[in-house]
Amino acid sequence: MGKRINTEEDGVKTVIKELKNITTQTTEISNALNEVIKYYENNMDRMKYGTFIKKGYIIGAIESAHRNLIQQRLKLSGQRWSIDGAQRIANLRAYRKSNRWENIVQEIKKAA
Repeated sequence: MGKRINTEEDGVKTVIKELKNITTQTTEISNALNEVIKYYENNMDRMKYGTFIKKGYIIGAIESAHRNLIQQRLKLSGQRWSIDGAQRIANLRAYRKSNRWENIVQEIKKAA
């Protein structure tokens, strides 16, 4: 198994600690805050942004691509997708957005 990343250097534990120090005025706000804290605690190992930046990874590009590529098409009003159908649409959108649409057209022509 690979080396475990020290999540402390990524600041997630500090964020959680600060969130736990917040005083809330209502039960509703307290419940919402507890949900955020729970989310951070459950996903701490995936929030290694400091580590990722040190390794030269681009942060934010994946989330942006996901919104642009996937959500924009699959989350239209009234849309219902099977996993297989959603994957096929995602593949087609990836080809279109990466200017490789002609590859798909050629494959379709070969199959016809």
